[in-house]
Amino acid sequence: MPAKLIFNPTSNQSRASEFLPVVESAVAAYPGTELTITRSHGHATALAKNASKEGFDRVIALGGDGTTHEVVNGLMEIPADQRPDLGIVPLGSGNDFTIAGGLKGTHGDLLELALRGTSRSVDIGLVEDNLGRKEFWVNSLGVGFDALINIYSRSVHLFRGFWVYLLAALRAILFNYTSFHFDASIDSAAWQDTLLMLTIVNGVREGGAFMIAPESSLSDNRLNFSAVKLISRLQMLRTLTAYMNGT
Repeated sequence: MPAKLIFNPTSNQSRASEFLPVVESAVAAYPGTELTITRSHGHATALAKNASKEGFDRVIALGGDGTTHEVVNGLMEIPADQRPDLGIVPLGSGNDFTIAGGLKGTHGDLLELALRGTSRSVDIGLVEDNLGRKEFWVNSLGVGFDALINIYSRSVHLFRGFWVYLLAALRAILFNYTSFHFDASIDSAAWQDTLLMLTIVNGVREGGAFMIAPESSLSDNRLNFSAVKLISRLQMLRTLTAYMNGT
């Protein structure tokens, strides 16, 4: 099966680049496989979008959740009957979507699985703003405190994995603890509230350890959500602990 590998060497603070020799060996071993290294934000989307025209049946994202997000949005621009399958080799700091998908093993094992494995269908989310901008997403969509953690995590360089997101969360609690008004309709039921955080999930966790919906499934045709109302900073610390414990 011809596969296009989209590799982001800057994932996980550029630690993903250490895996490049393994990827290059795999490309040499599988005829019809092509490796492309991303150069900038949004590059993975453009590469994935053209994969079908280039004759690829499978596109493999090698990077973090951000790389997967870009590749998914590129693939979703391709008509469904022409859309290549998606493979993922998690090389990021969180890798939450692959955990929800039950992908386990070494990076080499997962690359082999992505190249030779059988595909399956999963659910996908779509968000659109009041300007008509659309984004597909596969793991989680955060508003408020949740989104702020993601932004702050990009400036944490001395740590990796879960600690990146925990430090970002503490920073948000200490220095940018703000709420927002929420007005929505869910399954025809109106909902208005003042919230600190709203997280809609397809997967089970985000931030490497925060279990937003432990019982969630990627293929049940449903999305789950978790909301945190306006509470004190101390209560938010307790809430983060509850998320880490999956309770």
